[in-house]
Amino acid sequence: MSNSYFQFKQFKIFHDKCAMKVGTDGVLLGAWTSLDSLTNDLSKRVLDIGTGSGLIALMIAQRTSYINNISIDALEIEENAYTQASKNVMLSPWKDKIQTIQGDFTDTMILKKLVNNSELYQLIVSNPPYFVDSLNSPNKQRTVARHTQTGFNFNHLIKGVIRLLDTNGLFSLILPTDEANKFIKLANDKKLYLTKRTNLLTKPGGKIRRVLMQFEKKKNHCTEDEMLIEISRHQYSDEYKALTSEFYLDK
Repeated sequence: MSNSYFQFKQFKIFHDKCAMKVGTDGVLLGAWTSLDSLTNDLSKRVLDIGTGSGLIALMIAQRTSYINNISIDALEIEENAYTQASKNVMLSPWKDKIQTIQGDFTDTMILKKLVNNSELYQLIVSNPPYFVDSLNSPNKQRTVARHTQTGFNFNHLIKGVIRLLDTNGLFSLILPTDEANKFIKLANDKKLYLTKRTNLLTKPGGKIRRVLMQFEKKKNHCTEDEMLIEISRHQYSDEYKALTSEFYLDK
């Protein structure tokens, strides 16, 4: 039986009540996401859409522990995951920095609530549902977490991000390669532009399985690179270890 929690260097994630457990995708996104948009002296607001266990929100909180006056909203639709994320936040060193919110990102009332006194977000992150055409899981929680047929889809995500993202803000997410290419086209059509892309390979010579992406409202040059995750089974590459070294316990 898998553990009910995952221990990181500075915090612990309980995930036994969540459909989606702590995994490489979430850790990569939390470590890779740029914090460059949080350097101004005014508002510093972060939104994690579909926070699940709260992993990415907590990683961002750890990475921004030196920044004053920052607030992180962690939004989750599924009740059990929301409850567990709230517990994980309360047990962390950053409980005063993170607010967990239960709600549906497609709900206009939730979007209005997220706009606090007309202040937008300087950083938005999401590890979103992406199984568009595959069969739903018999596990309802897992279906909500992984499928877009439940009402949440890429168009909803893009529309909401455009509404909530500051003019100079950054939006980061991770998707499988085919879905990433679809998302990039949809976002571009709505004037949300790709400015950074990291293609992820799980093994030497393998196919690109995941893509880390950064979007902005301003059209800038897009940088692109690759990252190898594993040299061999459970033997991680130096670049992956360097990226995640602030979080994983030393083995």
